[in-house]
Amino acid sequence: MTRRSNGWRSAAALAAAVLLLSGCAAIPSTGPVQPGLTNLQQADQTWQNIPSGPSPGASQKDVVRGFVEAASSSSEDYAVAREFLAPEYAGQWDPHLGVLIDDGSRPYRADGETAGVLSLAAVAKVDETGIMLPVQPGPTTDMRFEFEQVGGEWRISSAPAGIILDSTTFTSIWSPRQLYFVGPGGMLVPDTRWFLNRSSLPTAIVSALLAGPSDRLRESVHSGFPSGTALVSNTVPVVDGKARIDLTGTLLQGGQTALSEVYQQLRTSLQTVADVNGFDLYVDGVQTQIPADGSGPGVLSEVYEPSVLVDGRFGTLMAGDFKESTGFVETLPGYDPDAVTLSLDGETAAMLNDEGVTRVDAAGRVLVDARDGLIEPGVDVFGYVWTVQRSTAQQLQVCVWGGGPTARRRGSPHRGWPVGSPWRCASRRRGRGSPPSFPATPAARCSWPAWCATRTARPSPRARRPTCRCGPQGSPWTSIGSARRGSWR
Repeated sequence: MTRRSNGWRSAAALAAAVLLLSGCAAIPSTGPVQPGLTNLQQADQTWQNIPSGPSPGASQKDVVRGFVEAASSSSEDYAVAREFLAPEYAGQWDPHLGVLIDDGSRPYRADGETAGVLSLAAVAKVDETGIMLPVQPGPTTDMRFEFEQVGGEWRISSAPAGIILDSTTFTSIWSPRQLYFVGPGGMLVPDTRWFLNRSSLPTAIVSALLAGPSDRLRESVHSGFPSGTALVSNTVPVVDGKARIDLTGTLLQGGQTALSEVYQQLRTSLQTVADVNGFDLYVDGVQTQIPADGSGPGVLSEVYEPSVLVDGRFGTLMAGDFKESTGFVETLPGYDPDAVTLSLDGETAAMLNDEGVTRVDAAGRVLVDARDGLIEPGVDVFGYVWTVQRSTAQQLQVCVWGGGPTARRRGSPHRGWPVGSPWRCASRRRGRGSPPSFPATPAARCSWPAWCATRTARPSPRARRPTCRCGPQGSPWTSIGSARRGSWR
């Protein structure tokens, strides 16, 4: 089990108190000055308690409970936990196939003379790729263990793969990290994964990047790493805060564009690792040149100047000072809005008032969704307006002005399409300048017409309209066509 350093401080204070009570002679009064911590980050580092191995004469129940407790320590590839296993099985058990998280109540019952069942009230699980999945409330999850005698002691001869942790222990030794992949419009898209907090965390993060995006994003984002790229030594050493990432020569097959994507993916994915403040990238032992600033995909920055509506004026608030905005947003207060959402570039606004949701820009305004009970709208990086009713939160609608940015400039009317939920769409990998693809959600089907949900570029120069391909997850695509007046051809 891992505990934070404040637990270490408490233990140190307790030890000091014991020394004081036992007599001042235990505390040296003379001697040389000793240097303190040179790296103050050490004060916040976690430490790992190594649990005890099996006790002589332990019952089957005690062996199971001891094994589950020992599996909270990953030290030396779960060496202590393997002590509870029969020698022939110790090398077969795989603790890396996921984590089952429960509430800590684990009633045990015997199942014959050489087996037992541990019942768990599971609350979540993490798969082998680090994706956390909820577990729906319901019957307990039964985990079966089998035993055999080894030298007169009970040992486990069969156990479920992966490890079992209560929620408190899990959150103390695992943490969520963001892996970044290249998404629509050349923007980096985060993919949340859970990792074990240990010194090999940089290796785990880089390895996960090499493995590619999760299934829920695989059809809508891509990685700059060419297929087959791997770590030369299967490790990412960190020396003086600098990670050395040495990849195989396959990396160069993607060209300079892919290399720029790789650099940005590594930089953003490693930025939250406490002991890493930079990295050097190598290809088969030869250091590569850092791409020029501004090259590669970008990251959506946090908005530091919130927009506010004050006394009938629309503007931004910075350090407590109000600055009135100019342009088309000056007209927004006149519509008595309940909520206003601005696009990232500030060129489009989605406004919610008594009429519904209205899209506003320099060219004018248009009511895009007049349904009752709408919540605050959203505007994505492409200027598309997303709306949803509070009463039907599983049904999204996206409103596109004409056929996209090009058609909008020609003054084409808007189109609104329902996006069935759950839905899943796929897109081809795009080059720069191709029409965008919205990230797919992990789900089962896409309702038609689905042009609004996911778009891909047709290679023909005559094809100005996007194409979309959607269908039930795991099945062949049901249609490929171009969107024209809501029909498919």
